[in-house]
Amino acid sequence: MNQLLDAWQAVLAERFPDCHILCEEDATARIEVPGAGVLKIDVFVHDLKPGGLSARRWEPGVEMRPHERMHGWMSISDAQGKRMHFEVTCSAERFGQVVDDWLSPLPPVPAQLTVAPGQGHASPARKRTAVTTSTDRGREPAIEVDVSPALLEALPDATQELARWRADLARIAAARVSASWPLDEKGRPVARSVAVLAAYGPPTRKRQPCLLLVSGAQRDMPLWRVRLSNEFLHNHRFDWTQAPWQWAGDADPPVLGGKALEAGMLIREGRVGQACDLLGVRVSDRVRLLAAGLPFERFLRMPASWPDELAHALRQLAPWRMARGLERIQSELERTNKKPPRPGSWQRKLFWLSGQRSQVKYGLGIRFAADGIPELDIIATASNEHFPDVDWRWGETARHQPVNQVSTTPGGAQMSSSKV
Repeated sequence: MNQLLDAWQAVLAERFPDCHILCEEDATARIEVPGAGVLKIDVFVHDLKPGGLSARRWEPGVEMRPHERMHGWMSISDAQGKRMHFEVTCSAERFGQVVDDWLSPLPPVPAQLTVAPGQGHASPARKRTAVTTSTDRGREPAIEVDVSPALLEALPDATQELARWRADLARIAAARVSASWPLDEKGRPVARSVAVLAAYGPPTRKRQPCLLLVSGAQRDMPLWRVRLSNEFLHNHRFDWTQAPWQWAGDADPPVLGGKALEAGMLIREGRVGQACDLLGVRVSDRVRLLAAGLPFERFLRMPASWPDELAHALRQLAPWRMARGLERIQSELERTNKKPPRPGSWQRKLFWLSGQRSQVKYGLGIRFAADGIPELDIIATASNEHFPDVDWRWGETARHQPVNQVSTTPGGAQMSSSKV
C-alpha cells in the first residue's frame, strides 16, 4: 500500500504541494481540500493473470503474488458530499490527471454561442438535386404497401382506427416522401431507415400500432415500403405523426414568418445563441463550452469529434419549433400519468454524441426548465426516447414543392398494395 501511495504523494508534491494523502485505516486514505471536497482512496489488489478478474482489499501482512498489482479506487465528493467521480487506476500519471481535473477551475463559459457559418438548410436540397439524377437510375419514387390490419382489428375502437388507417394510406405521396427523406453524408436518401407516419389506439405498455415507412436498400432507392407494426413511438427519431407535410400530398408545410425568419438568418450566419434568445430558448453553459471545444464537465475524456458534431447540429437548429414540440410531450405526459410531471423533471435527447459504449450516453438534449423555459443542454441519458427531428431540425420544409397524391389502389403507377 505504501508503495502505491508514496508514488501518488510524489505526484502531489510536484504539482499540488498543499495537498497530502492522509491514511485513515488499513487500505483507506483520503485527500481533503476545503471548498473542493474529498478524494477517498481504497486500495485493492487486482489479479492480472489471464482470466483473472478478481480483486481483493489490500491487507497488511498479506504478501502479493507476481501476477497481482495494487490499484487505487478513487471516489471524489464535492464540498456538499455529492459524489462527482469514481475511477480505478494503478497509474500515478492518471492519478495526477484526476486530481488536476478535480482542483483546476473549469474554463470560463463563452458569452456568445456561435459556430462557423455553414451552407445551412439549403445544402441538403442542393445535394439532393445533384445526386438524385445520378443515383436513382431514372426511376420515379415508388412506395409498396404491404400491411395487414390485424393489429388494428384487435383495438377497442377498431372500426374507427381502421378507417383512419385507410385514410392515411390514401394520403401518402411518393414525391413528398422522396423530397422529405433524410440524406446520408453523400447526399443520398438514407437507406434502411424508418419514419412513423401515424399511430393508432391507446398504447399498451408504451407500445401501439404504428404506420411505418421503411426505405429500401441503397440499390433499390428511391423505394419505400409501408407496414403496420407495434412500436415504441417515442423511440423513433423520425416521428412524423405530427408533421403530415413530410409525407402527405394534401398537407402544406408551415409557413415561416416574423421571428422565425429572423432566427433563420441568424442561424445561417452562425449566431446560434442570438437565434435561440430571439425565440425564448435557453442554451446551457454546457452547450456553450462544448461548442467552443472546451470540456463541459470535470473528469471527461472528450472525443475530439464532439465539438464538430455539435456545431453541425447547431447549424440546423429550428428554435421556432422547439416549444411546440415540448408542449406536446408535456401534454401527453399529463394525460397518461396519474401524477402530472413538473417542468424540469423530464428531458429528451436530440441525438447521442459518437463513440460511446456505456449504457448512459452524452448527447444534445432539450427540456422545459423548472421555470418553464425551453432549454438546450448536454444531457446524460440511457433513454431511447427522442425529441423528433421535425421538432428541432431546420431544412426539411425548404425542400417541399407542391405534389400530387398518388394512387393507393392495387396496380397504381407509383404505389402498389398487397392488402389494403
